[in-house]
Formats: sequence, C-alpha cells, structure tokens
Amino acid sequence: MKKKELLTIGEFIFCCALFCEVISLMISLTTIPYMVNTDLCNLCLKLLRYVGYLLIIFKFIYEKVSLKEIILIAGIILLLGINSIVNDKALFMTFIFIYGMKNVRFEKVIQILSAWFAGCFVLIVIGSQLGLIDNWVYGLDDGRKRVSLGFFYPSHATSAFFYLTMLFCYVKKDNLRFWQVIVLEALNIWQYKQTDSRTGTALIAIALILFYLLQYKKGDLAHSMFGFCLKCAFPVCAGISVFCCLFYDKIPALQGVNQFLSDRISLGHNGIVDYGIHVWGQKIEWVGHGGSGYINDGLTGVYSYVDCSYVRILLECGIIVWIVILAGFTLASKVSVDHNEKYLAVALLFIAGYSIIEPRLLDIGFNPFMLVLANLIGYTECFIQQENRQGVMIRREGA
Repeated sequence: MKKKELLTIGEFIFCCALFCEVISLMISLTTIPYMVNTDLCNLCLKLLRYVGYLLIIFKFIYEKVSLKEIILIAGIILLLGINSIVNDKALFMTFIFIYGMKNVRFEKVIQILSAWFAGCFVLIVIGSQLGLIDNWVYGLDDGRKRVSLGFFYPSHATSAFFYLTMLFCYVKKDNLRFWQVIVLEALNIWQYKQTDSRTGTALIAIALILFYLLQYKKGDLAHSMFGFCLKCAFPVCAGISVFCCLFYDKIPALQGVNQFLSDRISLGHNGIVDYGIHVWGQKIEWVGHGGSGYINDGLTGVYSYVDCSYVRILLECGIIVWIVILAGFTLASKVSVDHNEKYLAVALLFIAGYSIIEPRLLDIGFNPFMLVLANLIGYTECFIQQENRQGVMIRREGA
C-alpha cells in the first residue's frame, strides 16, 4: 500500500489561502449575501479573500525563488498590472495563486479542495431545500420555472456541479466505480429538472461516461490521435467561439446552433459589435437576468450578458491577455498529454468545452483547474505524478 504523504508547510499555507478564496467566491454567488446585511457580508467575503492573498505572499517570502522565476513572474505581473489599470484588479489578484504554486503538488491540493468544494455545494443545496437559504425561482418565456438551488442564478448551480464532477473524477481516477457514475448521473438529472441547464447537463453526463471508460485505456497518450485532440482543446474551442460570434450574422446555419445554446452566440456577437476588441481590454458592466424579481424589479439596462468565457475574456482583458491565457491552458494540456496525465488532460478537455457556454474559466472559486496556468512560469512538475515523470524519462532514454 502506498504510504500517505503529508502536506509540506508551503502546501499547507497554500491550501489555507485557497480555502479562503473558494469559500468567499462560492458564498458570493449564492443568495446568502442578500439574506443578511449585503454590504457587510460582501465586505467580510472580500476581507476573507484578502487573507488568502496575504497567505500566498507569506508563502512567497517563506520560500526561495530563483532569478528565472522572478523574471517570469515579473513579466506576468507587469502584463496583468497594465490590464488591471484598464479593466480591474480581479484577474491580477486571482493570479496570485498561480505565483504561489511553487513546490505545491496539484494532486494533493485538489484532493483536499474537492472535499471542501463538495461540502460547500451540498450544504448550499440542502440549505435551499430546507428553507435555510433562499431558493430563487426564475420564469422562462414558455412558462417553465428555473430553480437556483440556493445560488444567485440557476446556471451557477450547474456550474458548481460541473466543476465538482471534474474534481471528483480527477481525484478518483482509476478508482472511479460504476455505481458512483450512476449516482452522479442521477444527481445530474435532478439538477437539470431544477435548473433547466441543458448544455451543461449534457456535458456532465458525457464527462462521467468518458472518465469511467478512461481507466480501461492503456498505452501512451502522447503519440495517439486522442492525445493530439486533447492538446488542441483550448485553441479549437476558443477559435470556434470567436469565429461563430464574429460571423453570426453572415452564416445562416449558426442561427439554429444559437437557438440550442440559448442565444449565446448572438449575445457574443452583440458584445463584440457593442464594445469592440481592444489590445488591453476594457471595463464592462454586464446586464443579465440574475436577481430579477428579488434584488431588482427588472433589468437595469439592455440585456448584454456574454456567457462564453473566450469572448468575455477577449472583450474584458484584451487580445494580449487572451493569447497568454490560451497559451497557458494549451501548454498545460500538452504537458498533461506528454506525461500521460490522462485524467488531468480530459478534465481540461471538458473545461475547454464548457467554457464555450459559461464564463467560469478564470473563476478559481469554481474552476480550481486554472492553477495549471502555473505552467507558464515553469512550475510544470507540480502537475506531474512521480510515476509519470519516471515513465517519460524511460521512454526518452529508450528513444
């Protein structure tokens, strides 16, 4: 039996910081802040996030950093610093966790985080069913109802369940059992009946099946067609998203796809037309249906919410940051495939696909897999298990 390894001091500090970030962002997307003194609650959640940032800075001071790392980190800080002046500092602050990934084992962090994430999600949903947390209901044009399950908007609940599924399947790996897949599929159907989130539900259902079958796939991913597809997931999904939004009004066939995706393509197209694409991005106040009938009587302006992560990042953060982020996720996918980290590579595949319809790609409170962007500053070994490192070395020596 493999001996259970304890967390290092640096990993413990990092986990505490991540706990502050995830709990704060998770609660901020529920109805809880609107059940109490909203301003005070939001201030407390903001302070909790800043505690997490301070812990990462403490870890950064505690550990030695090489000149190469300082140069790489300084470059990204400069890039995000310029972006924060034009847009806001949210992305800059989130990337503090990328800097903090030095000497942190992603596998250990995700194991701990998955338990926290599951606990938060279960407590929120159960609380909404027991009446402890407000369970807002939104109406559709055809008379159907969408239930938020304690979250601010129904799609938030589906997003939380999607990323919880990714975390669970990644942690279980070859130990994912058929009965667990069945239970999660049943829960997925239940959340669909509540939230009416079609595409997200379909992706969760497919992901569970593929993760279960993945344990029977033997051999090396690096030289397979499947591995090549995994490497291309992010640029392909981003390219398709931006292309469809740019040429929505010129390709009639896209109208049917747009209808299935609940007008996400047309909204992305309108966003590009209204705001334009800039080098350093811009600050945009998005107007959506969230909170309608509860914290406001109707829309505060013309509906302009863009759900696609790729288009949203392009509009808010600009071309340069958009390219760097895509390069980071693509590099992470390549590293995963090259080292035969098949479960991480497949999790990134589904996150790439889900990001076409949801704006959660850089929201670490939902998507802790964004930590793989640490590959950008050379922290590759954080994501590679020891046995896979050795396997790559053996293949290279035998070549």
